[in-house]
Amino acid sequence: MVGGHVVKTGVAPLIIDLMERRVITHLAMNGSGAIHDYEIARFGATSEDVARGLIDGTFGMAEETGRGMNEAFIEGMKNEWGMGEAVARALEKVPLAHPEMSLLLAAQRLGVEAASCIVIEDSVLGVKAARAAGMAVIGFAGGSHANQDLAERLAAAGAEPVIHSMARLPAAVEQWVRRG
Repeated sequence: MVGGHVVKTGVAPLIIDLMERRVITHLAMNGSGAIHDYEIARFGATSEDVARGLIDGTFGMAEETGRGMNEAFIEGMKNEWGMGEAVARALEKVPLAHPEMSLLLAAQRLGVEAASCIVIEDSVLGVKAARAAGMAVIGFAGGSHANQDLAERLAAAGAEPVIHSMARLPAAVEQWVRRG
């Protein structure tokens, strides 16, 4: 499960590389991840003031984000596409600033199903939710929001391994893949 921090901090090229090498064959993304993916691909930047945006309902960089994504969802519903496929197909139809940074476009291009996954999570609640759903979880304790005991709390919640740098992500994913 890819969340917003993974996308907005620029880790997409690492995940795309793993998809291209067929280490990752499925992709799941939460809503904030999809918003950041859409904005980076389409506009070349993403919103940074998430806390304020959640309070006043403006999460997402531009009005075009909400409109474009909702139009994609409607089109997807009519055609029985999933949300990831619908957003990727919508992005394929508009001018893009950074298509090479989009996980959804890469998944669409590579035929990677946007369904089940290894979860990459930086919150205890996210780890617990993923483990409750039976998913493998890699904890990430390297973000600017991470405090000293985050790695220990992620591991206690069920993340294995816990990494402190996204440079370790490919090896961590390959470790899970080898486990089966």
